[in-house]
Amino acid sequence: MTDTEKTPALGYTEKYPDHYYHEEDQDVGYHEEEPYLNYDEDDPDLDYIEEPLDDAPLEMIGAGSCGSVWSCNVPDSKWFRHVIKREDRSSNRSIVKEYLMHQRIQWPPRFHSFSVPVNYDLIGKNDDAFWKDKLERFGEDYQPCYALVSDRIPAFPRSVREEIVKRYCPPELRSTILNSRSNDACLMRAYLGRRKMPQTEEDKPKRFVGFSLRNYPLRADQMEEMGLDTEIYAYAMADALAMLHWDKGIDANDVEFVLAPPTLYTYGVPHDSDIIGKHKVWLLDFDLCQDMSMDEAGVNQAVEAFFRNDPYYPRPYTSSTDELDPLWVVFKKQFLRTSEILLRACHTNLPGLWVDKIEKTSKTIVKKRLKGEC
Repeated sequence: MTDTEKTPALGYTEKYPDHYYHEEDQDVGYHEEEPYLNYDEDDPDLDYIEEPLDDAPLEMIGAGSCGSVWSCNVPDSKWFRHVIKREDRSSNRSIVKEYLMHQRIQWPPRFHSFSVPVNYDLIGKNDDAFWKDKLERFGEDYQPCYALVSDRIPAFPRSVREEIVKRYCPPELRSTILNSRSNDACLMRAYLGRRKMPQTEEDKPKRFVGFSLRNYPLRADQMEEMGLDTEIYAYAMADALAMLHWDKGIDANDVEFVLAPPTLYTYGVPHDSDIIGKHKVWLLDFDLCQDMSMDEAGVNQAVEAFFRNDPYYPRPYTSSTDELDPLWVVFKKQFLRTSEILLRACHTNLPGLWVDKIEKTSKTIVKKRLKGEC
């Protein structure tokens, strides 16, 4: 690969002008004319909270350390486009904190390169007006608790699920996975920092431990196999991290990036693919995010969060320490560019310091791995 191939000739703005921002707006990612927002303020669906829930039952479509996620899979239901996230998992995780962080992050919607699901309301565990009508829809043995009501990130359709199963699921499990209702809620985690590693016979697992389309971990090499543009995902993640760190003052600890179809109200032109169709990069899950200071201590905190998280972001070094990974170069260039715009009045080198620390840490990790020390 030549140096020209390693570093893209065009930046994000030049390659994808509809997804970024107008310099003269002074507001990154926000077009005054809002040309790509398919949003109707008179849509009665926005008044969902004032109307009784219809008779369709709610189903659990996901669960994590913080809580279980519920929605309705009946398209005619008012709740088909919304989710309720209940605080019913870990006593160490807070839905209230997630709500406050989410509200802080989602407004204003300054970027078109990624999307954040709209967070509508925080429900208290003593909110009798809400739980009186809704609690029985969860089934037996569920009690009122703190909960979030937000947009549902749409799942990929069956045709996309079939393609992923055909490509990556063991043959003996394909029928089971495709006919499992729980796998209908298919989103894909965008793991730009992970690739399939060469394996020896000794390295290969002796048995298969499972397969799921819920939050399917899509590696960078798999994206490339399907003809997906990993650069555009790197741009989106770079924008998101720059926004979280320098605009919101948040370390981005344990956030998630998933690929999924757009909603009716999504800002920005969706990406398109022959295999997975129209989709966006979605940013979500903020309950473990922490405030960070605008100094070296804050940068160190953000660097720790970068490596503690799942491998969404490209890594500076992967199999060797001889040269930077090309996708990291794309990410780095966009991160510094967006950071400069966000911090143009501050005259600080914190973004450059962040990049230096990420690269040094990544090199140390790879060196230890090559020596068999980790």
